Amino acid sequence: MTKNIDKDSPTWPYELFATTLQQGLDAQETAYNEFLAGRPGLVGEEPADPQSDQVERMNASEANVSRINTLFTPERVTAAFGRPEVDGQPGVPSNETKIIELAATLVSIYDGILEWSRQTLACQVPPPYNELYPAVANFSRGPLRQIQEFSTLFATTTEKIKKDLLAGRTPSTQLTLSLSISIDDADLQHFNSTIDRLKPPKKRSFFRR
Repeated sequence: MTKNIDKDSPTWPYELFATTLQQGLDAQETAYNEFLAGRPGLVGEEPADPQSDQVERMNASEANVSRINTLFTPERVTAAFGRPEVDGQPGVPSNETKIIELAATLVSIYDGILEWSRQTLACQVPPPYNELYPAVANFSRGPLRQIQEFSTLFATTTEKIKKDLLAGRTPSTQLTLSLSISIDDADLQHFNSTIDRLKPPKKRSFFRR
């Protein structure tokens, strides 16, 4: 059994998923902390057309994030974690390989969001884009933190269920394999205020003061 998970544990499939996910996130801890500190840790590009480049970056980010919407489909979850026999329908056993693949896919989404953020933050652009790019990069702070929180909650919930089962108790909580991420309101407000501040002032009408 990989990841040092005891297959005799009643919750081994979920322990395996939680461990694989957390190890993947931990591998990016240094890069994540550098990004939060405003240090991308890499040499930035110099886009020839910053305005078009920003649009392309936003589209790429949305495409990566949207992968989460199809991550925990019933089919993928059943193929990974299995299901008991229900109403005469044969059960499906847990599949170690598919569990690892499911966790690795979420790690790859996290890595993609973080890499996009660091690259965007590192871009060498002239004013006023040198203020806009960091504001855009910060859109990722919420999604990255939310994936981390999902990982922590999944692991702690799995541990609680395991303790209950080993003690012969009905689990006091349930696992939820769903994840919805969003931009933090503060980061969106900062971006909007940056846009407003950088807009050219409106010309006054001859008849207005």
